[in-house]
Amino acid sequence: MATLRPDYLNVDFTTLVSRMRAQLANSDVFADYDYEGSNIAILIELMAYLGELSTFFINKIAKNVYIDTADIYENVHRLATLMGYDPKGYLAAQTDLSVTVSAGLIEGDVLSIPAWHQITSSAEDSEGTSIKFCTTQSWYLSAGTLPYTFSLPVRQGEVNSLGTYTGDDFVDNELILPQEDYGYDDFLLDENVSIQVTVNDEIWTRVSDFYDELSGLQDNDEVYKFEYDKYQRYKLVFSTSRTVPDGDDEIEIIVIKTLGVDGEVAASTITIPDANMIYNTATADYLETADITVTNSTATFGSSSPEIVADIKDNARGALHSQFRTVTAYDYRTYLESRSDILAATAWGEKEVAPSGDYSEYNKVHLSVIPYQRSKATIDTSASSIVSDGVVPIAYSSSWTSLLGEYIEPRKMLSAYESWELPTLIYFDFEIGLRVNRTFNFATVMADVQNKLVWYFNKVNRDFNEEIDFRDIYEFIMDPEEVSADDNFDNISGVRNLIFRDIDVLNATVQAYGSATYPRYAEATISGDNVLRTIELGHDQFPALSVVTTRITQEF
Repeated sequence: MATLRPDYLNVDFTTLVSRMRAQLANSDVFADYDYEGSNIAILIELMAYLGELSTFFINKIAKNVYIDTADIYENVHRLATLMGYDPKGYLAAQTDLSVTVSAGLIEGDVLSIPAWHQITSSAEDSEGTSIKFCTTQSWYLSAGTLPYTFSLPVRQGEVNSLGTYTGDDFVDNELILPQEDYGYDDFLLDENVSIQVTVNDEIWTRVSDFYDELSGLQDNDEVYKFEYDKYQRYKLVFSTSRTVPDGDDEIEIIVIKTLGVDGEVAASTITIPDANMIYNTATADYLETADITVTNSTATFGSSSPEIVADIKDNARGALHSQFRTVTAYDYRTYLESRSDILAATAWGEKEVAPSGDYSEYNKVHLSVIPYQRSKATIDTSASSIVSDGVVPIAYSSSWTSLLGEYIEPRKMLSAYESWELPTLIYFDFEIGLRVNRTFNFATVMADVQNKLVWYFNKVNRDFNEEIDFRDIYEFIMDPEEVSADDNFDNISGVRNLIFRDIDVLNATVQAYGSATYPRYAEATISGDNVLRTIELGHDQFPALSVVTTRITQEF
């Protein structure tokens, strides 16, 4: 019978030695040969070693031909760019400062804040150095009455001026920047940029591609791309289809050096008004620092480390699937989740809301998102009155939904319009019976079971509109491969029996399948309570866990 798996995939050192000895045994010379300590045994093992290496590299090459099986970063990066997706580097945290001026101006004075002005926070990095922020564009404000308060967007990072280059420094229209962790920026329409390139003192425009039909910049040829390449270097790319600076042009680059996720700071930590921060054009002098109060009312958001192989694969597939258009729910979800400040997104429309049709739902796209960090800058929350260890989303930040609307605009269908629906957190709790092996301590095993359940409901592992089934949770808890970055849950191996006795939804009424309200059972009919039944969440609902009310008891 023919085999569907090539034999060479299982050729290892030991197998090759055995095969060569078996082959030699068919000859008269080596029929009864004792290989122990012989010269030919060394040659056989050397050939087997070379054969195993060759097999390994052949398999490695075969795996990295396609993005689905590729596991080398450089190759995954290359395949993703062929699919039209540019992997991202470090993303710098951002926030809005609330700046209040109490003296030193009169109403109508024009205040100026320079671009790339450094601002220091009271938070420190792992080396004990103050985490720095900066403005990324120049601001001109007409002052109101005292005290005058305004909002100032900033990004985390140290301002780096990389000096002067010319077109002679290019190699194939590319300029490799010094090796540092620069802020990449994932939304080019955002004015809070991370890099500025000037050619002969004129600011050029950063684009995501050089194709006239897609970039929307047909009348502007002075453009460049800022890329994070397969060798994890940052570079500027120019194209002959637009304009490439020549050897006489002076190119100056300002870019922020960021800490990525390590540059996140809590609210009220950026409180130091630096000298020469605000210039009053009417008095031709800087305002005194004693007259300026600075604070960030919300924590920073939007930071991330460079995409890993799994992230690049997922985002590249989504980009290829959408063809740079948000038509399906999957398109919306993929495009929104590629942002650094969104952890999960979902979309639904008329057919999900009213399968038989509803004219009020024509061309309406309902969107709901879970941010990486809930705050007044993204989604404000309050303590839950029902779940003691839970929160309730209460409002989107209007500036954030406006920013997301601008982000979606270039790709959406012309007749579609979005409605932002606040996500609903559905809190589950469980009653679990646990029996442990006699060589394990119940308390330590119970702690790991609880921690594994918490990890299951961690928002990075869950999604909107899921089905919550105790069988899936059981398999997740018992699977030794399902571990977090900081916990291997080693004591799970001490579980002898794990029994789910009850599942409860604390903050929602569970209805029968087909009901207009959610959550709902995935069964046709129900009666009584919701003991061990699959629960399907609604389109705007996201699962969460109430740890306090979850009960794990010892079985005997």
